[in-house]
Amino acid sequence: MKHFYKIIPILASSMVVACAGNAQNVTHVESVSLNTNTLTLEAGSSFQLSATIEPEDATNKNVTWSSDNEEYVTVSETGLVSALKAGSATVTVTTVDKKLKDTCVVTVNPEVVLSSISLSNKKTDYLINEQFVKPTVTARFSNATTQDVTSEATFTGYNLAEVGNQTVEVSYTSKGVTKTDSYEITVKYPKKLESITLTDIKTDYFVGDSLVKPTVTALYDDESSEVVTNKATFSGFNSSSAGSKTVNVS
Repeated sequence: MKHFYKIIPILASSMVVACAGNAQNVTHVESVSLNTNTLTLEAGSSFQLSATIEPEDATNKNVTWSSDNEEYVTVSETGLVSALKAGSATVTVTTVDKKLKDTCVVTVNPEVVLSSISLSNKKTDYLINEQFVKPTVTARFSNATTQDVTSEATFTGYNLAEVGNQTVEVSYTSKGVTKTDSYEITVKYPKKLESITLTDIKTDYFVGDSLVKPTVTALYDDESSEVVTNKATFSGFNSSSAGSKTVNVS
């Protein structure tokens, strides 16, 4: 009498052993951590979150991202957080392997916008063809902060090659919001010296005395005047001998 047997169980056992051997090569995720767990953003801004998976040689390091309040904060599949409007939300990163999590609480403040600009240190009198001097431009924002924006401001409306009264227009733009201010300047020709007058004149001296300078006042064609004693030149005075002397002032 003949006996028969199958070898299929033996082959199946070999396959099971092979599968078990592959499972032993999987390195599971043990932890996930974000680069920050709290974040404050201005509405309209964004921030890139990044997740660190441990161990570094984990087999499956894929993660998913989510926000618990997308009215205020959204997050992309790469962890880019976008602040939409004032409020708060919690962004969560979750590992595909083991479903481990870490979170970041995001607070969104209102967008800071330009409220106004102001001008100071204004030069208002110029001679024709003189170089323009920028005033200090200070920007005030909706959060009550201020900033010197002179180098970024725009100045128009003046021509220092022309004599007369002119209006300087100043503007500054931030995040699409533009604020303006203006001020008046006067451009003139250089004034001409018409004459000089002398006052406080000392006329009596002893031999050997030093000259006491009189007060010298310059009179100009625009009817203005200026004391120029320190700029004047005095000649002809000599007290080494007695007699009448003529002092020349120019």
